[in-house]
Amino acid sequence: MIRLNARSLGEILKEDFCPRCFWLKYHHPVKVDNPYSSPMPGMFSTLDAYIKQVINTTFSITNDLPKWVKEHLSEFEVVETIKPNREKVTFEEFELLGEPDAIWRLKDGSIFIADYKTAQLTDAQKNLLPLYEAQLNAYAYLLEQKGEKVKYLALIYLQPQRYKKNADISVELSKEKLTLHFDCVVKLIDKWNKEKVEELAYETVKILSLPEPPRGRDECKSCQELNKWLEELWDKVIKYSY
Repeated sequence: MIRLNARSLGEILKEDFCPRCFWLKYHHPVKVDNPYSSPMPGMFSTLDAYIKQVINTTFSITNDLPKWVKEHLSEFEVVETIKPNREKVTFEEFELLGEPDAIWRLKDGSIFIADYKTAQLTDAQKNLLPLYEAQLNAYAYLLEQKGEKVKYLALIYLQPQRYKKNADISVELSKEKLTLHFDCVVKLIDKWNKEKVEELAYETVKILSLPEPPRGRDECKSCQELNKWLEELWDKVIKYSY
């Protein structure tokens, strides 16, 4: 059975989507402990966990979101933070699963789902918005299968502040110890109906269910690099096998 993660649901919406690369990444994932791997920095996971801890702890003490989040969401009255769990819905041919970063209950009983991104909201990030939009709507779909009413979705960007034009600010902030400040940017995401989520899921699973990789996207650089690498590797295998 295909296990479709909410994070992968929107891959086919990306402008540079390549079905061959997508199929290969799912069926032949490169494990962390492969002979050619390099350790991945754990800082991003640490930052994500820290952000969640700060927001949840602030709410538990003040019964409100931190000011730097609340000022962007002043029209929403959050009355409860709900601990996210890994949710799953099983279809005949696949499973859809995922776990949101944040689930907040509003005063009217409805649900607000948020996902944190520690990144600058650059053009490169904006190109990923279709992917994130599908991801958040997948979370909403999963929770609504449990009877919740999801009304609002949002991306919450934590952008590291930069002081290129006034380096003195950076020096002052880090006088005693190294300090990194963030700007908060909230982007609300449109809520889909369940049919759109299911249609996208079935379209994605159709690709992953193929017995062999499909044709790649024309001019896909990843396909070109992979083909080049395989050709070079095969030449060396033949050359040194005798």
